Amino acid sequence: QPTGRVAMSVPVLDATSAGARAGSHVDLYATGTGALAAEDVVVLTVQRPTGSGSAWSSEGPSSVTLALDASAAARVAQALSTLQAGETFVLAVRRVG
Repeated sequence: QPTGRVAMSVPVLDATSAGARAGSHVDLYATGTGALAAEDVVVLTVQRPTGSGSAWSSEGPSSVTLALDASAAARVAQALSTLQAGETFVLAVRRVG
């Protein structure tokens, strides 16, 4: 990851259908509140659940590992702690990597 950043993995709705891949710049929103959790952050990895690969499958959501500065990591951690059952994050792709 870039210098001065930490890597954090978060659950997201189908990241690959949004076009996210390693190197993409994305915004991260909480699905329950619509709150912006992180802005213009770099995707390090995208992982899909095993099985059908559907965002709505019983295997659970995709996950992305993001390179975050300390303040963004704190906002994402706070947003993670307030997610309700079944809620996750959604990505808005700014620039594909």
